[in-house]
Amino acid sequence: MGNAARVPIQRNSASLQRQCLQWAAQRYQPRIAVQSVRLPQQCRNMRDGCFVPIAASPCHLENQPMTIKGSENIRDIFSIFHDGHIESFATEERGLLLAVRVQYLAQRINPLFRRFFVRLAVVEDIHFSTWPSDLKSVPAVLRDVNAIFKPELEILEGNVSEGEIKVVCNQPAPGFDYCGGELYFRAASAEVTDEAGKSYTIDELDSLCNAYWEEWASRTARRKNGQQA
Repeated sequence: MGNAARVPIQRNSASLQRQCLQWAAQRYQPRIAVQSVRLPQQCRNMRDGCFVPIAASPCHLENQPMTIKGSENIRDIFSIFHDGHIESFATEERGLLLAVRVQYLAQRINPLFRRFFVRLAVVEDIHFSTWPSDLKSVPAVLRDVNAIFKPELEILEGNVSEGEIKVVCNQPAPGFDYCGGELYFRAASAEVTDEAGKSYTIDELDSLCNAYWEEWASRTARRKNGQQA
């Protein structure tokens, strides 16, 4: 971004939003196609995570994408979202967008928030190995994303081995012959955003998570001490 000046934006200005969209369309076509969508409280010119540089844009982009790279860091996203539920998904060109309901963390950002969105880029070899409810049954391997995410998968933890990410999941819903399993995939990068579209680094997510669990431990200790008094 260099030393580009910070240009203040007019919040909730429909005319400025249209100006930014028109400018981006003229400047960046055909490299990017700008979607005409309602912009969430700041001027965003985005198509699949591609933002217009501040130096050239007539508006300041406060919310720039924070690309998370490295298998270990992508693994950590899912460990941070422990107890979160993958409630919906969308396929993108060579990518996957997951809506993860993890209310106890989302509410630390905004009391009205319930979820985060995880955009995985260049996803390869995605499959899900089930834990059969009948212990005598052979685990099934699901490779169709519609079948994988048909039930809400509850995230337990993330692991990684030789670049392959494994997300250990519960599957508590009735009507399926498995109670959980392991979600495997490879991805080049990830981006995590909240419901307002703000993007987070892995360090920011880690700090958010640690603050929650530190408070949880403190509350638990106070309750324990109160019972013993």
